[in-house]
Amino acid sequence: MIWIDELTEFFSGRDKTVILGVGNIQKGDDAAGALCAEALIKKFGNTILGNIKIINGAETPENFTGEIRRFKPSHVLIIDTVIADQKPGSIFIVDQQRIDNTDVSTHRMSLFMLCRFLEESIGCRVLIIGIEPKKVDFDTVLSENVQNSIGSLVDFISNFLKPTVNN
Repeated sequence: MIWIDELTEFFSGRDKTVILGVGNIQKGDDAAGALCAEALIKKFGNTILGNIKIINGAETPENFTGEIRRFKPSHVLIIDTVIADQKPGSIFIVDQQRIDNTDVSTHRMSLFMLCRFLEESIGCRVLIIGIEPKKVDFDTVLSENVQNSIGSLVDFISNFLKPTVNN
């Protein structure tokens, strides 16, 4: 799985990290990023040893840019539902160069603009993990494929963070 290798490499050079979950819990699989953040917060709390901050940005992640900037992370991991014509539940690294800054999404600010703002204002590295949705309609339930992917991603991140928490 390519995303595991890239995420491992991304985490290896970090000093301070923000994990930002993005998504609308009222729109089925669009909730994936927000649910990942909530699961990590439940497991570890919002801030881990002062060098990792977990934020549920819900459908307005831009509202948390001030908090992120004050934290001064070297790395920001964004987890979001991304439609990329893959199998529902697929986890993948999103190529920022392929994100259109005019993309219409469930968020007020496009991911392109958010990444660019964070990179330019903080000087941090930003990586986006996407989860392919099955349905993102209002009042739909989370699909089994996406629910399983959320579990896999949370488990991977948790296992990666455990040595940090235990030290």
